[in-house]
Amino acid sequence: MHLNLAESDPSRLLSVLQSALDAAPECLTLELLGPGILLHDTALMLHAAILARPSGTRIHAHSHTCLVDGAVLLWLAADTRSIRADAWIQLSEIPPAPACLSIPSKIRSNYSTAIFAEEENPADTDLRALIGHLGQWLPTSEIAGLRLFVEDLKELGLIEDASSQAVLNALFSPPLEEADTGTTSPRVPASPEKGRGLLVDAQSSTTRSACNSDTKKPK
Repeated sequence: MHLNLAESDPSRLLSVLQSALDAAPECLTLELLGPGILLHDTALMLHAAILARPSGTRIHAHSHTCLVDGAVLLWLAADTRSIRADAWIQLSEIPPAPACLSIPSKIRSNYSTAIFAEEENPADTDLRALIGHLGQWLPTSEIAGLRLFVEDLKELGLIEDASSQAVLNALFSPPLEEADTGTTSPRVPASPEKGRGLLVDAQSSTTRSACNSDTKKPK
C-alpha cells in the first residue's frame, strides 16, 4: 500500500493505514511517498495504529523519500525496512524539558507527569514523546541535528547490504522444483544477524520477499 505523507488530512492517512491493517494480511508492504514530514501528533497517531496491528501481520516499510522526525518513526516501526539509495533521515534537536518538571509544587504532587502549558508549546511536547519512541532504535541525543545517509543507517544496523538480503531471500523463500529430476534446489545457509535493526536491502525498491526475513525487535 502507498501512504502519501503529503496528505494534509490526518484522518485520511489514518483511514488508509487502518483499512490496510484491518485486512490482517500476513505481509503488508508500506510504501512511503511525498515529502517525508509529518505533524508530530499525526506521526504519533499513525505509530499507535501500527503497534496495534494484528499479531500475525508483518510490515515492510520502503521509503521513496527522505524522512524527518515523525516520518522516521513510521519507517522504524515496521518489522523490516528499506530506503531509496540516495535518501536520508534526520532528527531534530531534542527540546529541553520544561522547568516545572524539576520543580516540586502542589500541582505536580497531584499530577506527576503534568506540565504548565505556558512553559512548552504543543509541538515540542509531541516531539519529546516522539523522540522517546525513536530511542528504541536510535541514539537520539547523539544523532540529533544530523542527516544520516544509507551507509550511516547500515552502521546503526537499521538496513543491510544487498548480498545479505539475497541470502535471507534464498533461505526463507520456497525451494524451486526442478522438473526434469523431481529434486529441489538446496537452500543457502543463513548469515548471522547483526546490529539492532531489521535487515533489508537499501539499494533496491523490490520488497516482495522482505517480510519473510527473520528479524530482531527494537532494543
